[in-house]
Amino acid sequence: MTNLARKSRLAQNLESVKQKYQKEYAFFPRTFVLPRDALEFRKNFGATGKSKCTFIIKPDGGCQGRGIYLTKSLSEIDQASIC
Repeated sequence: MTNLARKSRLAQNLESVKQKYQKEYAFFPRTFVLPRDALEFRKNFGATGKSKCTFIIKPDGGCQGRGIYLTKSLSEIDQASIC
C-alpha cells in the first residue's frame, strides 16, 4: 500500500510505467523525487537559480495540501531535500 500512498513511491511507479507506455501515461508532467533526482532537477534552473517553468513542491509525508507550494526559484526549495 505504501507504494501508492506515499507521493515519492507513486511518482516512481508512474515514471516506470510511463517508460513502457509513453502515449497512455502522457497525462502527468515529469516528476522529480528529491534528493534522488536532484542532479536532473537542478538542470531546470539557470546559473541564477531561476527557472522559466513553475514547479509544484509537495512534501512526501504531507496530507490535505499542507506544505505544497509553487516556485520558480531554487533558493525557495529546502536545500536539505536537494543535496
